[in-house]
Amino acid sequence: MASEHRDWIRSALEKLKAQASQFAIFVIANIKNVTVVDDDYAGFSVHNDYMTEQVINEIIGSLRDFGTYVRLFVGEDAFLRAVLDGEIDEIRRPKKFVYNLAQTGTGPARKALIPTFCNLHHLPYGNSDGHVVALLRHKYHATSILRDHGFPVPRTWFYLQTGTWLQNERPPNGLKVIVKATYEAASIGLSKECVRTCDQYLEEFARNHSQTLRQPLTVQEFIEGYEIEVPVFSAPDAYAPGAVGVSIRGTRRLGDNFLDYHCLDDRAYDFFDFVEENKELSTKLRSVTEKAATVLGIAGVGRIDYRAIPAGSFYITDMQTMPDIYVQSSVQFVLTRYIINHDPYAALVALNCQRLGLL
Repeated sequence: MASEHRDWIRSALEKLKAQASQFAIFVIANIKNVTVVDDDYAGFSVHNDYMTEQVINEIIGSLRDFGTYVRLFVGEDAFLRAVLDGEIDEIRRPKKFVYNLAQTGTGPARKALIPTFCNLHHLPYGNSDGHVVALLRHKYHATSILRDHGFPVPRTWFYLQTGTWLQNERPPNGLKVIVKATYEAASIGLSKECVRTCDQYLEEFARNHSQTLRQPLTVQEFIEGYEIEVPVFSAPDAYAPGAVGVSIRGTRRLGDNFLDYHCLDDRAYDFFDFVEENKELSTKLRSVTEKAATVLGIAGVGRIDYRAIPAGSFYITDMQTMPDIYVQSSVQFVLTRYIINHDPYAALVALNCQRLGLL
């Protein structure tokens, strides 16, 4: 079955190469120190979720070298104006495709703007639809759906902005938990202080953190052990080719360490093929990821994240509809290791175009 999925993606890439002159690809992105941030969090800048100019140039250059017309829009506003002003219609390529990497601003559902707008204007776009994107950016809601479908998730509680717990349920004293921003990715809002043992000071910390981030908090039992990312691709159904372990400063078995905001910002992490640590668990994680992605409606490319204890128990801790795709990412790690060793960005465009019927 895995070979069929690989062949499906490779075939899509070959079709895109043969039809490259017919395509106009519109890439929307936020760029660190270029995109103006007028709404941010104190101590946890949304710039952590933006790409560098070097990475954007690498993506754009790679797609242009593939033979397609590519236009970059810095921020969603520039793209929206181009569509509404008719600039997109004036580009005389019979096939148009939108790939969004942007998520300007703060708060819930902001990543759903472009797919929802593209749907309104009948523009084919990459990855999941607006509903799925908005849903998976609400950690508590997405986790609850997985729990109710029998997937392994940590015990989870929801701290409201009103300063109360949902249904008056809080984690018990003595339990080690991780306190997460409900609407964010890229470790925004995650500091070392967010992993703590529940005591009489938990509410004070949660109240202050919720006020800083201006959002409710998702509080989960903290799982000591490995951190693992499993990318998943539509090929055409959910396909997870490999489980990717995260190492921090060379350490694979993280224990109580985790990818916090500063670790991610410093790029103090790397990846390894988790099959080297535990082949059986790696296979299980791939299977669970494919099933979870199907339940959640993830399309194109996505990612399911886990924490696993060395004995083999594992828990889903996060889900992504717009995961990192640059060189230092688990998506590109599995693409080049298991599927194709060239043109990774074109491959992501191609598999989306194939599933949308553009090839």
